[in-house]
Amino acid sequence: MPDPDTHKKLTVLIVGGYGSFGARLVGMLSDEPGLRLIIAGRSPARSQAMCAGSGAAERRPAAFDLQGDIDAQLAGLSPDIVVDTAGPFQAYGADPYRLARAAVARGIAYLDIADGRAFVCGIGALNDLAIANDTFALSGCSSVPALSDAVLRRLADGMTKTDRVEGGITPSGRLAMGLSVIQAIASYAGKQASVRIDGQIVHRRCLTDGRRHVLAVPGLIPLVPRRFGLIDVPDLDLMPERRPDLETVTFGAGLRPGIAHYAVRLAAWAVRLHLLPSLLPFARLMRWTARWMVGGEPRGGMFVRLSGRDEGGPVTREWVLIAEGDDGPNIPLMACVALIRRIADGRPPQAGARPCLDELDLDNFKPLFDRFQISTGIWQERAAEQPLYRELLGPAYGRLPAAVAGMHDIAGEKTVSGRATVERGTGWLAMLLARFARLPSESDDSEVTVTFRREGDREIWERRYGAELMSSSLEAGRGAWRHLVVERFGPIAFGFALTADEGGLEMHLRRWSVAGIRLPLWLAPRLTAVETQKDGVFQFDVSASSRLAGPIARYRGWLA
Repeated sequence: MPDPDTHKKLTVLIVGGYGSFGARLVGMLSDEPGLRLIIAGRSPARSQAMCAGSGAAERRPAAFDLQGDIDAQLAGLSPDIVVDTAGPFQAYGADPYRLARAAVARGIAYLDIADGRAFVCGIGALNDLAIANDTFALSGCSSVPALSDAVLRRLADGMTKTDRVEGGITPSGRLAMGLSVIQAIASYAGKQASVRIDGQIVHRRCLTDGRRHVLAVPGLIPLVPRRFGLIDVPDLDLMPERRPDLETVTFGAGLRPGIAHYAVRLAAWAVRLHLLPSLLPFARLMRWTARWMVGGEPRGGMFVRLSGRDEGGPVTREWVLIAEGDDGPNIPLMACVALIRRIADGRPPQAGARPCLDELDLDNFKPLFDRFQISTGIWQERAAEQPLYRELLGPAYGRLPAAVAGMHDIAGEKTVSGRATVERGTGWLAMLLARFARLPSESDDSEVTVTFRREGDREIWERRYGAELMSSSLEAGRGAWRHLVVERFGPIAFGFALTADEGGLEMHLRRWSVAGIRLPLWLAPRLTAVETQKDGVFQFDVSASSRLAGPIARYRGWLA
């Protein structure tokens, strides 16, 4: 076991320490004063360059070759912990555990960020050796299964039965994937994977089979819809083993941008149809091509969705994570960071070799999420009907000011009234569009009456500005419009994302269509809608403009 003496620096050997993930791990551990980081790889120059960074942790370079004499290299470096960030673990060959075996044989703790199904599930082969040497080897200290397992345990809390779990990971469209990630994908693309579906073990093809899903954290703008193709991850074995009542377990990846996903999917079909034996020989070409396929939304995410029953009846819970910018690739390293901190505090895991399950709770990840632009939240869905905005905002609804939340608590029918100022655009095209949309006439002070009426799963809003009536229907979006409120004005439908905080509610246009035909956003009018509270009274401010027509209309006021 690593020495629990807090006065002694804990020496952590990071294999692949200057690679895509290793360099990030070094950065995340650099502020830990009790650590000595050995940054290791085949290139002494690159290892040395990584030691130039600042931080409280001591840094040392080292040459390390996974194809060389691993035992002799470990003997020379004498680490307390070895962390393998090199990968791809799916391609470690006939002796995949040579590093882990050499480490535990010397009583050195071992961690890795593997997500390869066979590799992670097979680490138990070293269990007796690890126990005999009073140390541990944990595989899969990554997004799967370490984080996904912590999420599943949180979602299942209070459930009497769990039926179905689905998960997925999707990167930012602005980040080119590293070679080890592409090699991992290439190793199983188009190949068969055994999956539990409706209580039966069936075979599905990786990345060719899958479905579309929308990720949204309550109160934040959702990601654009993404297609998730099946991937061969440890969770497909580990989750059913731990929860035999699960009838379906699937996990997917949604590559970005969309052109990259469909290019890989097309190549996977070539393997599925036996036109190619594997994509692995083309991994470097795929990496080079991926550099030219960077674009789209600069956000990534992860979700785990669990269906089952609790005391209230059937229930579905979904945990969602959204990472902004380039913060997503830090997530696979967070379990390692949390475990190394625990070890440094003198609280190492039990001796033995096993997948990284039950070692960390979701609360252990929260301080690490907070270091970056990473947001998480949990949705809970029941068959019982609830007000539309409460359904769409989930837990974020409780953050709204009382006047805003109360305005949207619509169960049957209610009427509210107030005053408003209406401004109209002066251009001929703006006036034409305003008349077509039946927007109210210009007024410095107009009486406003709004009637909200619930009809099935829709809400009907009738707004009267003086004698003029403007009516629309609102409903929760489905499919690609999921997590959006869909407002219809005759044949025109607008899909708005709702964001909520203590300041109020905002609506952000994300999709629109005319007569059922989806149109690009750059053609859409620019619509903004803000709802706030002032002196306990509901306030609204709505405006519409377009690139061609300029300002079309703006109406703002209060309702009580």
